[in-house]
Amino acid sequence: MFNTLVMVMMLLCSPKRIWWKIYKAYHDENVTRINKAIDDMLFYSYQYNLKIVSVPHIGETESSEETVELCIKLFSALGVETPISDIDIAHRVPQRNSTSSNGRRRPNPIICKFTRRMTREKFQLRRAIPVL
Repeated sequence: MFNTLVMVMMLLCSPKRIWWKIYKAYHDENVTRINKAIDDMLFYSYQYNLKIVSVPHIGETESSEETVELCIKLFSALGVETPISDIDIAHRVPQRNSTSSNGRRRPNPIICKFTRRMTREKFQLRRAIPVL
């Protein structure tokens, strides 16, 4: 297929254009492959993360340790006992639009990164069960 394309291009185009089209096709294919590999790595790393929204801030400057403790309290309230060793880090991330429709400021979401995916899955399974 590729050889046939080269032959057709040789008949229709100048040598410089042929070289450029071959280079561009090869380059585009490599860029696409590299982009897919990066996306796959990001998706794999995000499997450890859990995004928690609408949790009020503890204080004006909330440390990472305080956010981890807040996550542990939240998880225990939902019935999932999570030791601190299962959480790698928890922190707040800024939002693009931090005001809600009624003009009040929404709290920044929390990203909780677990050390094992199984812990995250355990929390998500528990979240799917209605709390009475």
